[in-house]
Amino acid sequence: MRESPAPEPAAHPRDRLARSLSLQDAVFLVVASVVGSGIFLTPGAIADRLPHPGLIFAVWIAGALLSLAGALANAELGSMFPRAGGDYVYLSEAFHPAAGFLVGWLTFFAIYAGTVATLAAGFAESVAQSLELPAGVVVPLAVATVVASSALNYASVRWGVLANNVTGWVKIVALLAFALLGPLTGAGHAANLRPLVTGLTDVATPSAFALALSPVLFSYLGWNASVYVASEIRDPLRNIPRSLFLGLGICAALYLLLNAVYLYALPVDVLRHTANAGEGSARVLFGDAGGRLLAAFVLLSILGTLNATILVGPRIAYAMALDDLFLPGVERGHPIPDDHTAFPRRP
Repeated sequence: MRESPAPEPAAHPRDRLARSLSLQDAVFLVVASVVGSGIFLTPGAIADRLPHPGLIFAVWIAGALLSLAGALANAELGSMFPRAGGDYVYLSEAFHPAAGFLVGWLTFFAIYAGTVATLAAGFAESVAQSLELPAGVVVPLAVATVVASSALNYASVRWGVLANNVTGWVKIVALLAFALLGPLTGAGHAANLRPLVTGLTDVATPSAFALALSPVLFSYLGWNASVYVASEIRDPLRNIPRSLFLGLGICAALYLLLNAVYLYALPVDVLRHTANAGEGSARVLFGDAGGRLLAAFVLLSILGTLNATILVGPRIAYAMALDDLFLPGVERGHPIPDDHTAFPRRP
């Protein structure tokens, strides 16, 4: 007997978004959302709480495993409900629409709005410091950055996704080059990475490990970005889980490589007092020019994360509007042309 094909997961009856996002688009949405400034700014605080190379690697692995547990749950939920909105949809379906309503409004107006504001302000402050601009330009520059990214995503989903893919590729290639070329300079010391195992209990307690885990989990935030655009991902049963696992796997591998380079360049006692581990290690390995280049890359990384956040966040409001739980008109989108055949919507 032939098995009948698996049924296509039901979309929201009012959802008119085209399934135009490929697996690569979804993976880079995760990568861009995760890899921002955290991997450069948090290692110093982590080393301060866990002044041991082995424990530093252990806490980053623990953060990846905890994020993977969330990815497993979201992969199942995303396959069951491949709709825009992510957590809003899951809580509404699992518990009650009121739970989704509360989380949806909180996520859109507090979490995502706060994240966009923080990223834009951090980008503007860094640019102003680098160019020695007056403090008065920080707020206008931050606002202009948000408006520009919003306009890009308003013009077309494809433009926003293209920008996201480009910044994602730049992040991966640049960080891999930094991690692989850094040790070739010979400016660091492999002895900084030892001992990896001995003496673990002498320098850490469970409370210290837990405190160090907090900034690690912060650095992994965004691993579920693709579920918020699930109604636009082609072949969601396959590509939603793949995007979560591949995206998180890429980020975890990059994080472990970067921490190895940081420790190669900076002893733990120095790393624990370094505010920007990326810039500090780049200066050791490549000189002042390398530090300036890494600082510029951090700005690009923040900009990429900002664009990904602006792309993802409105899908929460859109999903709520489909259920008449948000401001009227938010569920409307640009009409799909009649000749839109490159990425047709699945029935």
